[in-house]
Amino acid sequence: MGLCLVWKLCGYVLFAALTHLPPDSFQFQYMNVARYAQRVTKFWKRSESQRNAIETAYSKEHKQRRKFQDEILGLKARIKALEVAEVKLQKWEARKPFINHYLQAVNDMSRLVFPVLVPTEC
Repeated sequence: MGLCLVWKLCGYVLFAALTHLPPDSFQFQYMNVARYAQRVTKFWKRSESQRNAIETAYSKEHKQRRKFQDEILGLKARIKALEVAEVKLQKWEARKPFINHYLQAVNDMSRLVFPVLVPTEC
């Protein structure tokens, strides 16, 4: 801060002395440059804060997107597992009438062989 203050105070006077021009004209130019630098600095700080806000929003969106992609992959894997289970279930459902038929035949044979031990209400 001190060096900037010294340059502000002495910079344009030194420049004016080297060029043999009145110091007021250089002071005017210097003040314009200083104001321009302040505007640029303000713009840069505002742009920096906007960039930070955008980066924060982007990182949140990216994290949420990754979470959704992981969820989608998990659901796709579950769908595949359910499809395999469905195929197995359909096979069992197709065999169910045959299994029931043979179980009924075993039940009927057991009534013939052991009429007292097996209840008739089964």
